Amino acid sequence: MATFQDIQEYYEALNESFKSREVSDRYNTDRSHNATVFRFMLDKSSRIFMFCGELSLLRDNFYSHVQRDCGDEDGRQIMEAMYNSLERFFEKEGVLTVILENKEASSEWKKKDLIYQALKSNKLKLYYLDDKLTSKKDLNHFALTDVKIVRTEQDKIAHTAVCTLNDDSYFETSKGFFDQLKSYSVPIEMI
Repeated sequence: MATFQDIQEYYEALNESFKSREVSDRYNTDRSHNATVFRFMLDKSSRIFMFCGELSLLRDNFYSHVQRDCGDEDGRQIMEAMYNSLERFFEKEGVLTVILENKEASSEWKKKDLIYQALKSNKLKLYYLDDKLTSKKDLNHFALTDVKIVRTEQDKIAHTAVCTLNDDSYFETSKGFFDQLKSYSVPIEMI
């Protein structure tokens, strides 16, 4: 069980690795770490590109999982830190481009007003992969940023992943793959 203090230490380790400008890999093991890597991306970047199942990070169920895994108070602090970073990201004109594995019409957003406002102002761009891409279920979820932070999931169910920092080659490969997936994607106008 990760505490908020553990998560803050993990965040600081990410920050030290990032500032060093050296290539670094940081393993992350669960949803609380997933939320923290996303928070780190939001804090350091102005453009984030993500391929995921249903953008679970921003859904009620994800929040509940973190609270269950970390305890009510620590879970709340972890998730509120992430949502505060999301608000600041959109305030500073950040753009989050997300490709969903499938078209998702659910409205179980944790911060509905923030999400809808970001969609309306084109700061959150949603796409889904066309069903013609039959291998989409086999693809690992990943996210990358304009400042060369890349998080690649090893297990989409457990949310285990590796966060790679400052690796130009890995960033370029990941960005190329994202762009390729986007060519198979269909825009979602509004949820």
